[in-house]
Amino acid sequence: MIDIDNKSFEELHNIELEIANRKELMRQSEIEELNQLVELVKAKAEILNINPAKLFRNKNKVMYVDPDNANNTWGGNGPIPKWLMSKIGGDVPKDQRKEAIKPYMVV
Repeated sequence: MIDIDNKSFEELHNIELEIANRKELMRQSEIEELNQLVELVKAKAEILNINPAKLFRNKNKVMYVDPDNANNTWGGNGPIPKWLMSKIGGDVPKDQRKEAIKPYMVV
């Protein structure tokens, strides 16, 4: 532990710079380690014929909720559920649906 009580401003400043430099070196090391892990996952995914992006996707993510019934949710993938279509009106043109469902977005 560094005793900082009796340090001058200049000494404290130099300590602060040393800490910042050390943190950046450690950060770069951690990033390199993470990149190696990513490459390992990609290589294993390729061997298994899996798209690595699918491994990290949150499949249970809720993006839209019915304000009248919180059990009605939708993640935004696939066809728009019936509860949401009834909220926006079934006659909304397909190209305008994205805008029409925005009020029900929770993300």
